[in-house]
Amino acid sequence: MKTIDIGLIEFFDQHLHQKGMSYKASIVGGAAIMLVADGQRATGDIDSLQRIPDNVRAEIVSFAAARG
Repeated sequence: MKTIDIGLIEFFDQHLHQKGMSYKASIVGGAAIMLVADGQRATGDIDSLQRIPDNVRAEIVSFAAARG
């Protein structure tokens, strides 16, 4: 089962702040269940109600690539 790593999300948030950026999202679906209800539902992604801006999406790709 996959889990949501809150520490990694916080680390990415710090990464964005260091670049003078921020992003807030409303998380829905299986990831939301895992975060707020301590659910056991496996999820391979995090669904958001908001469209991710291109500049934030580019940072996501860069951040992920740097961590393998």
